[in-house]
Amino acid sequence: MFSPSFDASKFLKGLNLADLRVRRGAARGVAKAMLKCEQHAKQDCPVETGTLAGTIHADVLNIKSTEASVSGVISAGGGEASDYAVYQHEHPLHHKFPFEGTYAAKYIEKPLIVLAPVCAGIIAAEIQRELAAGGSS
Repeated sequence: MFSPSFDASKFLKGLNLADLRVRRGAARGVAKAMLKCEQHAKQDCPVETGTLAGTIHADVLNIKSTEASVSGVISAGGGEASDYAVYQHEHPLHHKFPFEGTYAAKYIEKPLIVLAPVCAGIIAAEIQRELAAGGSS
């Protein structure tokens, strides 16, 4: 009877290293994907003075490689622009928008929905890049 044997500690160390690399790649991918969504939100936001577009910002949260999840937030407004940002986001008929075929103002939400497949590709590519570089680090 064949009974394979291996060094379990090396195996577990390798799994932990692979897990760390996947998390690092995912964190980098989420950061890049959030910036892409931020750029599109700025393009789609109603423009009167440029103040609103200037307040749109992507923040990546939990980017530590030891975290179980990576998340991000895209927000608009801040200080005096807060009420204006909410109004423009929720009232679609107030402005003409640069995108066609929709009457929804949701300039923050739209990029997150439309770009979801693109963002998934960005995240996957960063994970692959991190895993491929694994042998060289």
